[in-house]
Amino acid sequence: MPKTRCSLLNPTKKGGKVREIKFRGKTLKGEWIYGYLMNMHSDDRLFIGTWKNIGGEATVKDELFFSYKEVDPKTVGQYTGLKDSKGVEIYEGDIINYSNGFKIYEVKWNNNSHEFKLHDRNQKHNMEIIGNIYEHPELLPKTGKE
Repeated sequence: MPKTRCSLLNPTKKGGKVREIKFRGKTLKGEWIYGYLMNMHSDDRLFIGTWKNIGGEATVKDELFFSYKEVDPKTVGQYTGLKDSKGVEIYEGDIINYSNGFKIYEVKWNNNSHEFKLHDRNQKHNMEIIGNIYEHPELLPKTGKE
């Protein structure tokens, strides 16, 4: 039987092929939190958790603390791995302004192509987050399907 090796790539390292996987969601008290998505206690309850360092540089597992909060499942969105022109991370559910209002888009996951749909990934310099669908739905253009 062949030996299997597993290694981690640093997604922030130049040449790294792995993007950071994280989520955001609104807690039941209305605050946005960012971290790892978990399903606990029942199928309809979602939590987002973060690792926190309890002082100094963490060298062993005991020096880290895992904190999590329950979030509204309707507000959960995944990080796309992209940032807008101001360096702000883009999440599923964000509303993007291209070229100073020329085009407005919602960031969505496409199950058919297995990718986040953004108009043009090469236009990052013209792309700015102006809100999200949970707090600012009025920013989206009317589709005529309402």
